[in-house]
Amino acid sequence: MKKSLLFLSSLLLFFCLLIFPARTFFYACEGVNLWFHTILPSLLPFLILTSLLLETGAARRISARAEVFFQTVFGLSPAGFYALFLGLFCGFPMGARITAQLYEAEEIDRNEACYLLTFCSSPSPAFLSSYVILTAFSGQIHPGFVFGVLYGSNFLTGFLFRLVFRRFRLHRHTAHRTHSMEKKEMSKQTSKGNLLDTSIMNGFEIITQLGGYIILFSILSGLLMDLHPFGSASPLLCGVLEITTGIAQLAASSLPYAGKVSAVLTCAAFGGLSVAAQTNCMIHNSGLPLWPYLAGKLCCAAFAGTLGLFLFAFLF
Repeated sequence: MKKSLLFLSSLLLFFCLLIFPARTFFYACEGVNLWFHTILPSLLPFLILTSLLLETGAARRISARAEVFFQTVFGLSPAGFYALFLGLFCGFPMGARITAQLYEAEEIDRNEACYLLTFCSSPSPAFLSSYVILTAFSGQIHPGFVFGVLYGSNFLTGFLFRLVFRRFRLHRHTAHRTHSMEKKEMSKQTSKGNLLDTSIMNGFEIITQLGGYIILFSILSGLLMDLHPFGSASPLLCGVLEITTGIAQLAASSLPYAGKVSAVLTCAAFGGLSVAAQTNCMIHNSGLPLWPYLAGKLCCAAFAGTLGLFLFAFLF
């Protein structure tokens, strides 16, 4: 089923490239500009440094002192908190990437990894400040409102799915390592120079994959807006496909202002199918399923849309 859907989608996009060469070239250029000027400089350093922190074991040491607090509040191990923190700070799809790396390194178990996927990825503060608040709404909406709704919705999603995954058992990671584990880690880290080179190459590999997804979904979103097959629902469908194009179209739509705010927050919380595809790329090799991420994003989007509409009417 998945292969058939992928084949049909690829065939449709191929014919669109042939029928609308000028438009697809224009939207591909927009996708490249977004990737090169925004995603590459903002995300690549975090990819490289995160790989270094994980390979050297610094990830566990950074969050070790918060073990009791985050086990109590979120039901997370220290390593799980590290994935949550960097996922919120760095934005899509870093949370999923770090979760998959921690799972592969046996820092967290499968159930905690699936639980983390439901709420560890969200728009970064930089994206919300620069794109949503300043670009989409021209600075006319208060940052505290946007941050409060989106991150509040994300934490509500985490609390909800903690009930779903309440049976998972946390591994209490301590400073003690078995001799075999230490030997394994030492064999992977032959030298600091090789470790740095490997982290850099891994970062470029990941960022290149993300660029491909961004370009393809930028073309799809642009053609959808050109063809107008769904009328006034096209901006919302663009938001389902790709977050940046969708937010721009929703902010420029004819919806009432409260409706625009709620729709943009919903789109930002969901992230779009483009981010879902990027997330699948991040976790594919680890063997983790995509459904916890999709379930969490749908839940978070529902929370964000409802809270945004309610609080906007109440506060403004």
